[in-house]
Amino acid sequence: VKGTGVSPAPGFPVCFHVIAQLPNGMVFMDTVEKGGSPIDAKIGNRSIAPVGLEEGLTTMQVGGVRRIYCPGELSYTSIPSAAGAFQPPAFPGTPVIFDVQLLLVPGAEAEDEDFKFRF
Repeated sequence: VKGTGVSPAPGFPVCFHVIAQLPNGMVFMDTVEKGGSPIDAKIGNRSIAPVGLEEGLTTMQVGGVRRIYCPGELSYTSIPSAAGAFQPPAFPGTPVIFDVQLLLVPGAEAEDEDFKFRF
């Protein structure tokens, strides 16, 4: 689903929901089910791991929903992320599938006050 808002650029904070799973279907992160608290992070300072997810977010617009497939080389690695960045229960270099909804980039607002996470 294509969004209607702005796209984030390096240095911009973002707020997004994510469901992350391994290729075998094991879900290891679900911000919708676990209290509905989205992730707040900043583009470009390694607070979003893996790099493939960050790259995917920069091509989205607020309100957009996308499945992002991160191959092993763009997935979680043995290189440490910024403090507090989530690391999954997977081996470095394992492909990961992310279902993402970009909720907010400062200066952008959802058109619908009842904006809900939807796939």
